[in-house]
Amino acid sequence: MTIKNFKTSLKQGDRGEKKAEQLFDWCKDRGTIQDYAKTPHYIYQHLGLDGENDYILWNKNRSTTGVEVKTLSGCNQQKTFGYDTMVIEEWKDNNGSVRAGWWIATEAGHLDYLIFVNEWTDKLYWFKTTTLKNYIEENNLRKTSCNDGNINNKGQIVRIGWECVEAGWCLTFWKEGDNWKVKQKEQK
Repeated sequence: MTIKNFKTSLKQGDRGEKKAEQLFDWCKDRGTIQDYAKTPHYIYQHLGLDGENDYILWNKNRSTTGVEVKTLSGCNQQKTFGYDTMVIEEWKDNNGSVRAGWWIATEAGHLDYLIFVNEWTDKLYWFKTTTLKNYIEENNLRKTSCNDGNINNKGQIVRIGWECVEAGWCLTFWKEGDNWKVKQKEQK
């Protein structure tokens, strides 16, 4: 197993954020958002939040949307097959006593969406955070310890389908050549 640490995780996160910024630029060019800005992680410290809000998007109606980007490999370490589920941290510690930062930021009203970047498929999956949090809470999903080879990781994660509508999935974006494609949940 490859030994990873906080710095290698940051590099992976940076790749995902760059992919998200390409998507935000495309959305801005199309007029679906007015603008976006990367949020310094210290900006929410006075609220007791530990930086679980990477971007602020300005919508056409001048409202704002908080977005966090999570980058996942999406495949096994040998890169021979992709996973049909993603993982999200529910608890920051192995004892289940400290909620994950995205959870706390959602409850505080500062985080609206999580974007999961799947590096295996090069797709970006948008989830509504309140729906995801409620889904995890109400369904008492099987928890497992973080085990991605990162020596700094601890905590408990749960598995969710990449496009699980019940868990808050609403959009998937990917590029074909220079063009962005989008899949959205079916409207009832």
